[in-house]
Amino acid sequence: MQTISRIAIIFLSMFILVNSFAQKKDFNNESAFKLSSGHFDKSPSSFNNFSNAGNDGNNVNKKIARHFKKIYNASNVKWYQLDDNRFLAKFSSGETSSAVLFDRKGDIIYSINFCFEKQVPDKIKTLVLKKYDGYIITSAAKLLQDDREIWVVKLAGKSDYIAATVEDGEIEEIENFKKAM
Repeated sequence: MQTISRIAIIFLSMFILVNSFAQKKDFNNESAFKLSSGHFDKSPSSFNNFSNAGNDGNNVNKKIARHFKKIYNASNVKWYQLDDNRFLAKFSSGETSSAVLFDRKGDIIYSINFCFEKQVPDKIKTLVLKKYDGYIITSAAKLLQDDREIWVVKLAGKSDYIAATVEDGEIEEIENFKKAM
């Protein structure tokens, strides 16, 4: 597994830890952006290591901004410059909240889409719920990187919460928390 994939899995794990397992009517997962190395945090003002590249993308490389607009039907876009070579766009599209990391040439390094059960493909839902019978999917995140699609699915059962990854039809449980009784 490549380093960026490991970072993304850590990022998604932090997403699971930071967020509650209950669904919310107002889908806003700004608080989900936390990487263990401190690169992501919940608000633009706390991006200590990065500069805000302008909410409208005016300070972002024009090639990156054009590429972004061609691919995504986005609203509430916020841009962050991570360093001289990488730009992060955080945005929403319908009920999905997303983050996309671009290199300086405008190529996508990875994208993460946060969603609820109704946005999870039936194939993934069926696979997960077959293994975790009696559980409900509370939320999910889809990571796209290097022609790979990895889903992180959060589930709630009667006595515990589970987070599992799904890639190429394989499920791996990454966290299991017992509910307080």
